[in-house]
Amino acid sequence: MNDRIDHELNRLREHYDSVEVPDTIDVAIRNGMRRAKSRRRVSPKWTGTVAAAVLVLLFLTLVRVSPVFAAYVSNIPGMEKIVELVRFDKGLVSAIENEFVQPIGVSDEHDGIKITLDSAIVDEEQMVVFYTIETDDSDGNLDLYVIDLLNEQGKEMQVSMSYARPVRDQEKENGRWTNEMRFYFNDEPVPEKMTLRAHVKKGANYKSAETLPSTWEFPITIDHSKFEGKKETYELNRTLNIENQKIVFDKMEVFPTRIGVHIAFPEENTYKIFGFEDLELVDETGETWGTIINGITASHPDEHRRIIYFQSNYFKKPESLYLQFSAIRALPKDQLDVVVDLEEEKILKAPEDGRMKKVVMTGMGLTFFVDMDESFQSLTLNMFEHQFQDAEGRTHDTRSFYGSTRSDDGLQESGIMLANESYASPLTFRLNDYPHLLGEPAKIKVK
Repeated sequence: MNDRIDHELNRLREHYDSVEVPDTIDVAIRNGMRRAKSRRRVSPKWTGTVAAAVLVLLFLTLVRVSPVFAAYVSNIPGMEKIVELVRFDKGLVSAIENEFVQPIGVSDEHDGIKITLDSAIVDEEQMVVFYTIETDDSDGNLDLYVIDLLNEQGKEMQVSMSYARPVRDQEKENGRWTNEMRFYFNDEPVPEKMTLRAHVKKGANYKSAETLPSTWEFPITIDHSKFEGKKETYELNRTLNIENQKIVFDKMEVFPTRIGVHIAFPEENTYKIFGFEDLELVDETGETWGTIINGITASHPDEHRRIIYFQSNYFKKPESLYLQFSAIRALPKDQLDVVVDLEEEKILKAPEDGRMKKVVMTGMGLTFFVDMDESFQSLTLNMFEHQFQDAEGRTHDTRSFYGSTRSDDGLQESGIMLANESYASPLTFRLNDYPHLLGEPAKIKVK
């Protein structure tokens, strides 16, 4: 380990040792990981200093146990940011440890802004690209905009992608940002040569930020030998019956970057199954792999099928593997609609369990107040689908969702922002998730 790494690690250890961590932090971490695995945003509960201490501790642990990991991060600007780049994804950390990273090292510079694609982790499922943005303008707020991936013929590939705003390196006098972007190939063959094309927005507010006129382009060459033949498929063909609701576990596909578990919900089920509580994979030693936190967490081939994505244990090679969960979130199919009278700010129809207490309209925002169990009180479920209907049967799109937890009475606020236009009241919203649990803990063998 070179002198620069030693210096950085010592500085990080000194910072970590100086942080006072509450006695309850272990409980908070476990609860936070549990909530993240349920694909819900956690309301902030700990200070930024404590959160930083947790990130630093994980970083130090990884570096101490893995020289390969340490060697890799030594080439990435802003060592502390590596934990954020891999986003607590055990599969990506394992890929790095097993030298599954492909260097790119391609830069393009326009308008005083230099963008570098540093490296990528690639398999048949997805490509995770780590990048850096640099500029002499220390006051600028930069973000990527309209990101496209082109094949060898220059045609836009039909890929999905996930992307978060770049994280600024506060220790640099000039501006430097780092982060990752993920491209999902959706069964499309991975070309050996691709071009990533992006634009840049400049400004603190994304919607009002200036879009710069230049286009940044980056040729990418992929080494297929790194990932060819590294897909593992396990046929499951297992059906669970939970309170007369069937769940069919079809198969599990294991890739170096993620695991996909294919699940079907038969049409004859009388309940709509939203998701699973405490869903994870566990091996014979008790080590667990949760669902994907950053990126696409699931896909829906059709109304009755779902693919749930887990952090990968491809390089771990467990002898036995089980899928387990504590309960399912579900509602009767005839209770999925929530009907709201806008003029009276009154809920006309809601699930029969009585959890949805009231609705308040502020401007164009509708805030629903939901009574939560103790296990749900610090969760923000995205409860509604993106489209809704007015009283005349017309379909509209929501602008955005928001939510928080009210500590005074335990009611969760789940909100919808509507476009600034007139609507024929009442409005009908379809539930996409809801804190109603069914069943007992379940565990099935998948390997």
